[in-house]
Amino acid sequence: MDLESSVRDSRLRGCCRARWLPVPQRDSLRAPSARSSFVLAPWPTAACGVLHGGLGNDGVMSDVWVLEPQGTWHEMPTSGALVSRAHHCGAVQGDLLLVHSGQDATFLTAHAVHSLDLSTGVWQELVYPSGPPSRIDAAAASVEGVGVLILGGVDTAFEFEPADLWLLGGTSGAGGSASCPVALPHARGAGPHPHACGGLAVRGLQVFAFGGFDGKNDSDELWRLDLAKCIV
Repeated sequence: MDLESSVRDSRLRGCCRARWLPVPQRDSLRAPSARSSFVLAPWPTAACGVLHGGLGNDGVMSDVWVLEPQGTWHEMPTSGALVSRAHHCGAVQGDLLLVHSGQDATFLTAHAVHSLDLSTGVWQELVYPSGPPSRIDAAAASVEGVGVLILGGVDTAFEFEPADLWLLGGTSGAGGSASCPVALPHARGAGPHPHACGGLAVRGLQVFAFGGFDGKNDSDELWRLDLAKCIV
């Protein structure tokens, strides 16, 4: 057994003693209201999490919250566009939260990509000449220093999008321009089947896709893609 496998197995044995514990919230501090179908993404440069939008008792939300490591929430004031979204996907790249499509406040599929500069709280729409089709219930994950990956989901007719993998680049400048999205090529017939509500995770340049729903069945398939073979 190599060292990495030994360390991994040791961590797994230790995890058997792990327990979920509720994080108490002080009544004097505000916190996000109950919701589903939101984006909650790590913000590594600030060692925090970022929560955006979702669906709650009052409909589709637009609020943004920062989750501190100790479990304290802080609402982030924002300006610029009002980005109400649910069933969307998004991830943090550097100090930008990139949000793709989803449902807007009217419960219709949004045909836009927005970025939120987490250092200033300013939203802007990113203008792409061409890019990933609008969709809901897709998965997204960030590749450090590269961009945000988008996979899966269903279109405005609730038909499943092809299992193509898109890479979004962002911008922190004014004007809403950005590098064009790229559809990453892969061998025909290989990879996840068209699906929605799946999971996407990244470790370095290794991308892992798991599960999802294809319209008839839930999937337990796990796929791995080596981005080092796609990105120069």
